[in-house]
Amino acid sequence: MDAKTTKAELIFYFQLRFTFWLLKEVLKMAEEQEKDNFWLYIGGLIAVVLFVLFMVWNSEHSKYKKAEKLIAEDAVNSAYRGSVNN
Repeated sequence: MDAKTTKAELIFYFQLRFTFWLLKEVLKMAEEQEKDNFWLYIGGLIAVVLFVLFMVWNSEHSKYKKAEKLIAEDAVNSAYRGSVNN
């Protein structure tokens, strides 16, 4: 800055520098926040996959439990007559 710089110009200069510094800090925080969101998405994806696997396993398990119960009730009419020990 030279000697002819007015007070208003100095204020404008420092406000401009502060604005750019603040913008740089906000962008840095946004990048850090994006990294946090990445792991949040990964954790959510893992939770959804585990939930779907549990639901599929549970529905398949209960389906075979019902079949096992029906076979035990009426083993004579079962297609699995040879595997039922009476």
